[in-house]
Amino acid sequence: MDDLHNRPFKRSLAASLPPEILVRICSQLPPITCHSLALVSRSWNFAATPTLYKSPTIISETWGAAVKAAKWTSLRQTLISNPELGRMVARLDIREREICEAFGLSSDGSSHEEFVAVASSILNATPRLVELNFDIIYRVSLRFICWRSAVLLSIPETGLPRISRFSVTIASRRVATVPTGSYHICEHWERVPLLLPSLESLATARCDNDCVRSMFSRPLPKLTNLEIVDSASLRLNVLADLAHMAPNVTRLNLLGAAYAGRWADQKEYFTMLEEAIIKMFDVWKGLKLFYLTPSAFPPACVEALTSLQHIHTIAIGAESLGDPEIRLLCSRPLKALYLHRASRITDESLKWVSDMVSLGDTEVLWIGGAHQLSDVGIESLAQGLGKGGRVRILCLESCLSLTGRSVRALVTHGGSWLSNHLELLDLSGCPEIAESGDGGTGKTSPLADLCSAARNLRRLEIMVVSDSEVAAHDFGEIRAALANNGGSASFVTVEAVNHMGLP
Repeated sequence: MDDLHNRPFKRSLAASLPPEILVRICSQLPPITCHSLALVSRSWNFAATPTLYKSPTIISETWGAAVKAAKWTSLRQTLISNPELGRMVARLDIREREICEAFGLSSDGSSHEEFVAVASSILNATPRLVELNFDIIYRVSLRFICWRSAVLLSIPETGLPRISRFSVTIASRRVATVPTGSYHICEHWERVPLLLPSLESLATARCDNDCVRSMFSRPLPKLTNLEIVDSASLRLNVLADLAHMAPNVTRLNLLGAAYAGRWADQKEYFTMLEEAIIKMFDVWKGLKLFYLTPSAFPPACVEALTSLQHIHTIAIGAESLGDPEIRLLCSRPLKALYLHRASRITDESLKWVSDMVSLGDTEVLWIGGAHQLSDVGIESLAQGLGKGGRVRILCLESCLSLTGRSVRALVTHGGSWLSNHLELLDLSGCPEIAESGDGGTGKTSPLADLCSAARNLRRLEIMVVSDSEVAAHDFGEIRAALANNGGSASFVTVEAVNHMGLP
């Protein structure tokens, strides 16, 4: 940077390169460097300004409320008074609390209309905006919009045709006041299909039946990705009845939706669930991804699920599924299979899972809560993985009966799969595995051998519940094996329920 302030150098470089090349250079530099370049000369200012305003950085944890307020006020005034700069903005990170602090609004929900007015003015001043993030916890990609529900009212009447993805979380409409840090209330879901005509992805959370009816009040022909998560009060038959309004959905995520715990009559719940799922599958025949957890997936719907021609990722609550249903699920190759609370499956199921993973298409295998699985079943699975498996993520969490023999089977039969493909292994909730090492005998533990053999393993989740020196010895070996397993130790994570005060 010191060289850039040298006058001859500054003139020669800026003069010898076309403006578009200078802009390209600036686009690859961090904002603080671009800010310095903008002060060097008129040419560098011309090149750096589009990069600075493409994604203005106006949030810092070290700033006080007064500084944040000044920054927001300055940015808003600049965008409104200089339309050329407003047209450069493609991405904004906005925290609702920052807006409220900047413009003297209350963040408890009482200044709802004022917040909408401020957000709307910013949107109107940035006509080429393609990405708006209203919450710092989201890290989103280009052409993605993540709004608090209050901003539904902030969408200009002309709509935002550039936006193809929309994500919003809401609170219950029955809440009279919204606590600080919670989400605003909004009843204007019908604006979504009307003002976002290019919508391809819609993600909501804490959504009720009325919200779903409003969202699908108009056709959404381009919608391919639909996520309705953390919505326990949602009745899936309401969604099923409206499926024809978005006939091209290929990815359906219902994590935490339509939970049985909200139903007094469990028989009525399963009847509703079966009818709704069958109806959705009749419309959404092109589904590639289907998530429905923790709700127990009805056994009667497994055949309909596997008959979907393009399905490759399945995540379901498996507490009602037995070995026959698992055999049916594994009758076709899947890219990812998640079975949560699979308490009824036995070692017989792992024979069919083994056959499926041996084909080499499966990258994620997640089996949780399978209390009846034993080391014999894992040995069968290991043999299938060794024949041609490419599973990167293997989860056997809370399979209580598994011991070190299961780990030894993965090492013995894993072959090239273990050496080249395994990246994450989750054995949390399997206390017998952590306690079955050979610490103190001069031999390495099964887990340490596995970590040494799995050259691409970057994450291991285990549970340490013993207070013996054996567990301490083995845990140290595991950490050492992971640290020597390629890359630096900062990329290696060992998570444990640690009752021993181990480092």
